[in-house]
Amino acid sequence: MANAKELDASLLQSERDAIVAMCDTSNKAGLNGLMHDLYTQACERLKVIESLNHDNLDSARDNLKLTYYKHWGPWRFVRRDTRASPA
Repeated sequence: MANAKELDASLLQSERDAIVAMCDTSNKAGLNGLMHDLYTQACERLKVIESLNHDNLDSARDNLKLTYYKHWGPWRFVRRDTRASPA
């Protein structure tokens, strides 16, 4: 089932490969942890894509930071205007 992309398009191929490899080891606890981690990450990536599809760049930016930069601390959501000032 992990290799059937039409069942779940949220996983990357490398993630599918990791699931198959873990199944081959028969490590139930490891597989449960991997599945939890991978689907959590996939759902977080989906939030970024949905925000972009709805043209909500601020939400996409915040979700991107939540997904990939959790270790940065509370200041990670401080917005800075990076556009050049009109001259």
